[in-house]
Amino acid sequence: MPWTELKWLINEMYKKAKKGQYIEFGCMGGHGRTGTFMGCMLVQKHNMKAKDAIEWVHKNYCKEAIEGSKQEWFIEYYRCMLKGIDAPPMPVTQTTGFSGSGSNTCSIKTHYDL
Repeated sequence: MPWTELKWLINEMYKKAKKGQYIEFGCMGGHGRTGTFMGCMLVQKHNMKAKDAIEWVHKNYCKEAIEGSKQEWFIEYYRCMLKGIDAPPMPVTQTTGFSGSGSNTCSIKTHYDL
């Protein structure tokens, strides 16, 4: 998805949420792409730095969300595209940003309550 389409999607979802309408977005496990989308929403709508958005997602949603260096990079890349500045190069290797223990530390209830 081009970043301009992501910007439009975030704007539309944010408008609905601000009106009190129920919105839902997610991926299969509710961690990687879901956390990445949340991070992008935070940098766009709350003008957060990528690092701060990632920390917010880990603290307020799930510590296993945003599953590694490439998803972390994408949030920074998206922030740079929004600001019209040069983005850092994409990492060549993927590092994981979660424990990898296989245990899900957040419940389905946590996902839906947010």
